[in-house]
Amino acid sequence: MTVVYFYYNKKFEGEYGDARLCYVYLYKDNMDNIELIEPVLYKNFKDIIKQIDLSKEKEQILDPRLILDKKDDITIYYSAHNEVINTNASLAIVGICPGYRQMLKSFQTVQESKYNDLKTLEICKEDSRLFGATKKNLINMMIELGFEYTISSNGDIDIFEIYKSHLHTTSLIRYPVMKNGKNYDGRNPDLYKNDFLYNIAKKSIEFELSKLHNLQLIIPLGSKVEEFILKLFNQDNRIKAKVLRGFPHPSGLNAHRNIIFEKNKESMQLQVSKYLEDKTPSLTPVRT
Repeated sequence: MTVVYFYYNKKFEGEYGDARLCYVYLYKDNMDNIELIEPVLYKNFKDIIKQIDLSKEKEQILDPRLILDKKDDITIYYSAHNEVINTNASLAIVGICPGYRQMLKSFQTVQESKYNDLKTLEICKEDSRLFGATKKNLINMMIELGFEYTISSNGDIDIFEIYKSHLHTTSLIRYPVMKNGKNYDGRNPDLYKNDFLYNIAKKSIEFELSKLHNLQLIIPLGSKVEEFILKLFNQDNRIKAKVLRGFPHPSGLNAHRNIIFEKNKESMQLQVSKYLEDKTPSLTPVRT
């Protein structure tokens, strides 16, 4: 079995060592056949996370011991919710990077979990994907594009549970990025023009998408993510053809969300319809 370490734009093979600054994956036989993800990075931060008083102010929860990387006024912190890759996914939803709320939620899950590391990280993934108005807006737009949904006993509408086994959610940069202590929005500095962030995003999303062998549709959350993926994979039609064009960022702060969505709705419906119609039995939504 080969241990492969990924630290953003660096890659090397070797035995277990100081993996504090590494993504660590275990492969059996070859690089294309992922057998499991060994959460070595999580193991290095787990005890720190459990020591943090989550009732404190944000500045205290952003513990310096959780810093993965830093340059100038940009700091990348560890979060426990983006460690799991669903390699069977046919649908990928991609944001720019997680925010502080996702980081905090993942820490709450870690502190409350009574499960082993891998199970804990799976729960972190599911519980920390999206929140509030952003999640509600995303679900509503996906429903308008033709995705199936469920309604719980308390009236909540959900999509993620139906497509759970076919869905992979991630970000261009998998861990929270803070600029002067505030969530990075992908615009200041421009992700495509900042070498530090660009190299991190490039290597991370290239690696993740390469492991989704059943991938059929990519929903980028907003024009910045769409632009980044299309430019990065400009020579790769296998990826470009799968990108849903014109999907707005679902944040409630995006005042132009509805205008952008309505403008591109018809073309997006056609693309989503093709994805849904091309299902094989393994892609049929599973209700749980």
